[in-house]
Amino acid sequence: MRLGVTRNKGCAWDGVAGTRVACVSRESLGDRPLFFGSEESAMNKPNTIWGRYCVVLCLSSGFLAGMFWWISLMMAFGHTDMVVYAPLAALPWTIAGTIVGGVSTLVRGYWVPVMAALGTIAGGVYSLWANPFDGWLAITMPVDCFLGTFVGVLIGAISPAIPNSVASSPKGTLTK
Repeated sequence: MRLGVTRNKGCAWDGVAGTRVACVSRESLGDRPLFFGSEESAMNKPNTIWGRYCVVLCLSSGFLAGMFWWISLMMAFGHTDMVVYAPLAALPWTIAGTIVGGVSTLVRGYWVPVMAALGTIAGGVYSLWANPFDGWLAITMPVDCFLGTFVGVLIGAISPAIPNSVASSPKGTLTK
């Protein structure tokens, strides 16, 4: 037996037999849903979990990426005594992660964080490829990674709009 809810009368109907099962006035319900699956139910409310936790997740991911970067770089240089400064060196990465999280709350979906992560990786690979392996890498690598991150954020922010513009253009293409 499937129950359906009518919009105007607040009645539940047996979807198989087509008979009315129960009716409740909207005044007695207040703001509570009539049945699960009705249009007032919690399932149909906007998902605010992504909006609340995305900034925290991206902030902590940025912090952990900065810690990993600093510890890896200091171990590669042989300066294991400098590992204690990893939380301080991770602060710019935390700020970048917070910006990514903030943009992700505005543009729903996983495009922004995924493209930002790919941009960060691409910036790190470019930095290792283009710069000598010396002390300047501690400055040039974050700059290249942050540029890659923000290019990834830009691409991730406009990516969801591309399929909509292609679908709304004549003949499904952007060209005439």
